[in-house]
Amino acid sequence: MWAANGTLLHVLAGHHSYINSAVWTRDGERLLTASSDSTTKLWDARVGVMIASLDGSATGIYRASFSADETAILTAGWDGSARIWRPRSGRAGLDAARPRRPRQ
Repeated sequence: MWAANGTLLHVLAGHHSYINSAVWTRDGERLLTASSDSTTKLWDARVGVMIASLDGSATGIYRASFSADETAILTAGWDGSARIWRPRSGRAGLDAARPRRPRQ
C-alpha cells in the first residue's frame, strides 16, 4: 500500500495469486481485496494487518465490495457464484450460485 506521495506504507501479504480488485471503506480504515486464490481478505489499512480471510469460489474471486452501510461484503466468483458475507462472523449469509438451466 502506497501513500499519495509515493511512500510505501504497508505490504499486504496473504494472497497466493493475483489480486483482481481492491476497495476501501468510506473512512479509509479498512481495505477489501479479491483474489484469484479464491479468497477475499479484509485488512486494517491503518496498520496493514489482515482482519479476516473469506474463502469463496473454487475458481477465484474477481470482485468484492462492501454494502452501502458496510456491514456486509459481496463477492463474485469466476464460476458465476455470488456470496454475501457478514465480516464479523466470516461466514456467507446468502449464497447465490449460477442458476442451473432446466433440462429439456
